[in-house]
Amino acid sequence: MSSKVKSKGKEVRYTICPVGNASYLAAKKGWLNEGLAKFQATATLLQTLPKKHWAVHYNYKDAALFREGGNIPPIWSKAQGEKSVLIGLTFLDHKQYLLVRADSPIDSVEQLRKHRLGLQSRPEFIIDFGKASAQRGFATALAARGFAPSEG
Repeated sequence: MSSKVKSKGKEVRYTICPVGNASYLAAKKGWLNEGLAKFQATATLLQTLPKKHWAVHYNYKDAALFREGGNIPPIWSKAQGEKSVLIGLTFLDHKQYLLVRADSPIDSVEQLRKHRLGLQSRPEFIIDFGKASAQRGFATALAARGFAPSEG
């Protein structure tokens, strides 16, 4: 994709994961375009472009793109050999739940020890966010109770 737009000035494309971040607020309040106007540039949300352009949310193959959000795409991109630049990384603490069937005798994380844990899988996705997030959730819950995911 070209970084030039049909009008004068430059276009910066951005994409935001559905996690709490400053770029989302700045875009919604108009501050992002206000700030870029000083440089005769405009911001376009990647997801407002045709879907064929959306892959750069994951692979970063667009020099005019910036992204703020979860850590899975930048880690995946780096592992694929892309030359993305990570400016900062943080984790948001929030509640997560492990669900079991209503007829299950398991009612605590500790009782998961020695049981197999199921993960959803969407191999048709460029990056399987659900699986990566669930895997991280299981690992975090198990570690909080003092045992490794390999024990689960």
